[in-house]
Amino acid sequence: MQFPDVSVAGIGLVRFDSVGECYEFHVPSLGAEVAISFKLDEAGSVGRGPEVAGKIAGRLKEFNCRARQSICDQMLDLTNNTWRKDGESLLSVEEFMARLTLLSVGIEADGSSQFFYEDDGLFWGHDVIVRRDAEGHFHRAYLFG
Repeated sequence: MQFPDVSVAGIGLVRFDSVGECYEFHVPSLGAEVAISFKLDEAGSVGRGPEVAGKIAGRLKEFNCRARQSICDQMLDLTNNTWRKDGESLLSVEEFMARLTLLSVGIEADGSSQFFYEDDGLFWGHDVIVRRDAEGHFHRAYLFG
């Protein structure tokens, strides 16, 4: 099936990626590129995807900061109490957050999203995902992979 290009504010037209089955574009961030994608709902509609994608892309630094803070609030104690190697000192909030690198953002048609982070060894190579609900609140950080 062929899907039309979709306009995203501040980005322009975005093409459908038939392999990933989503619309995807990349935004430069801190010397790297962050993939931002949005999916179709069951009816084949992009829903709020383009709107939320444009908002996140335009304020990526702010959203990244909020997402990392949410991860820190939920997982710093876990890291310090469970995942440290013998002899490693406890991590501060600043040290913990500095080691999280945003890889991508996946957006659902309802406007909710997931922010995917590389862990720099904090969790022995597991990626970290934090959910953002459709109202914009970050919650539920968890390990993946």
